[in-house]
Amino acid sequence: MLKRIPVHRLRPGLYVHDLNCDWLDHSFARNRFLIKDQATVERIRALGVEEVWVDTSKSTVRLDDETSAPAIRSVPRTAAAPTKKKHSLAEEKQYLLQLREEAAQTIEAAMERCRLGKPIELREVVPIVDDLIDSLERQPHALIGLCRLRNRDRYTFEHSISVGILASALGRSLALPRAVLRELALGGLLHDVGKSRTPLRILNKPDRLTEAEFSIIKRHVEHGEAIASPIEGLTSEVLAAIAQHHERLDGSGYPRRLKGAQISLAGRIIAVCDVYDAMTADRCYRAGEEPTKVMRMLLEGCDTRFDTASVHHLIRCIGIYPIGALVSMASGHLGMVMRPGEKGLLYPVVRVFYDIGRRLHLDHHDVDLSHAAEQQIVGYEAAERWDLDPELMPQLE
Repeated sequence: MLKRIPVHRLRPGLYVHDLNCDWLDHSFARNRFLIKDQATVERIRALGVEEVWVDTSKSTVRLDDETSAPAIRSVPRTAAAPTKKKHSLAEEKQYLLQLREEAAQTIEAAMERCRLGKPIELREVVPIVDDLIDSLERQPHALIGLCRLRNRDRYTFEHSISVGILASALGRSLALPRAVLRELALGGLLHDVGKSRTPLRILNKPDRLTEAEFSIIKRHVEHGEAIASPIEGLTSEVLAAIAQHHERLDGSGYPRRLKGAQISLAGRIIAVCDVYDAMTADRCYRAGEEPTKVMRMLLEGCDTRFDTASVHHLIRCIGIYPIGALVSMASGHLGMVMRPGEKGLLYPVVRVFYDIGRRLHLDHHDVDLSHAAEQQIVGYEAAERWDLDPELMPQLE
């Protein structure tokens, strides 16, 4: 239950659902969180707001109802419900960098709890899901661009975040309701939780896995089911995302070799997002594949291994050239993909900043490929190849 209370009634153990102010007006990483100490209470009071919303179902202490405002039930947001104001890509990116770090720490802590035989604290994961969905509604391109900012040493945790982001974005493209987007995001965040029971020597191995080691790591799906099934509040779709993300339409997947309609919608969506993110990410033993190459592989597997609608809508969400990608141009220049162009993601706006032939940084200028046939993208590039000065490269706005 959600209740609006005056800030002077806040205390440790209450769960803040909404701070009643815009996220740019406070320094907290999220709008929703459990108050853990009195110092946090004082930080909220210092914001100058008079009332905040608390969620009594997620609080660890009881709330005295004497002076609280009338309660409302927590329901999925509808199109008519108020939403946070839209911010620039740069503002959203700043917020998302904080959220990504907190999400990575949360997933890492959850997997460590599982490794020690303790249950997952779902109340710590769900707020991240809500914040991701909120951001997706404000600035979808900022959120998707976040998937490209990765630390290869934290692959397991950041991969889970990226799959959650991509799955919810794909669901949004399919016009699925917010409740389903939350299931997809949560399923993505938890889809690899079974790897908490994989021996660290295999999970963190800096080289390619042997056949025997791969057989061991494949068991993470069954381990994930065992970990997630007892968690109260997980829907069947979230459990399906964990259990089916390695199944394939033609029955070639694992662990149950499910076919076609036997695989749930969540299983199909998470499968596509998992493959895309895993193959494009840099790993300690190999560089990631070019997104175009991975997209081509997914397209070739449509209706045999991968769900066609999921693949097509993933491409629609991120484009062939995702935001933040470094690309080479037919003009002989390097550029960074900044945002969708007038014709959409397949024809993005590229910020040109480097002359390849002269190995010289240029004054930045934007080219909308919707109207510049002579400056089309030739391929992807790695900044390391050109010894580029990061301070002279474009920054996402």
